[in-house]
Amino acid sequence: MLNTLFSGVLGNNAELTEITISAKILWTGFGGIALLCATITVILLYHWVKYGYNPSKIGFMSTLYLAGVLALFGLFFLSILAYITSI
Repeated sequence: MLNTLFSGVLGNNAELTEITISAKILWTGFGGIALLCATITVILLYHWVKYGYNPSKIGFMSTLYLAGVLALFGLFFLSILAYITSI
């Protein structure tokens, strides 16, 4: 279906080009995002402690937030590893 949809644009013998991203660029980006996320985490934790309602609510929010952040960074890490091993 896509071939017929884009046949006028790409032509019948269109070739796909492969784009390769350097592993150094990926790890640098990962480190930059990790540093930004760590900074945001410290700011959030400071504000939760300073302006929080009670310790149990702060504990729940920080546990939920940190679990989500660790899960996302685990997925990012595994994605980069999978990409690097496939090149």
